Amino acid sequence: MAVHATTSINITITPRQHELLLLLSLSKQRSVRQIALMLGVSSPAATKAINRLVRKGLVMRVPSEVDHRAVEVCLTAIGLSLLHSQGPVTIESRIEVKLEC
Repeated sequence: MAVHATTSINITITPRQHELLLLLSLSKQRSVRQIALMLGVSSPAATKAINRLVRKGLVMRVPSEVDHRAVEVCLTAIGLSLLHSQGPVTIESRIEVKLEC
């Protein structure tokens, strides 16, 4: 089941991808390992989901501020815009995402 977002570029994401975007909206950026742990999936599964979102322009990889050998993932302006188009991201919906992890 896909979540359809009405934006000027019409992007389709899955519920899991939406959950990942919500998770990233909680902080500036996260490592793939952190994302995998919070979503309850393996690192390869998280990487696969992140790769799909990178291709859609919704997230990007950036050098880690702590470990310059590592990369972290953050929302792009398009990803943030997509979340806003889904309606307001309330504290309650953010808490639901955290509790599900």
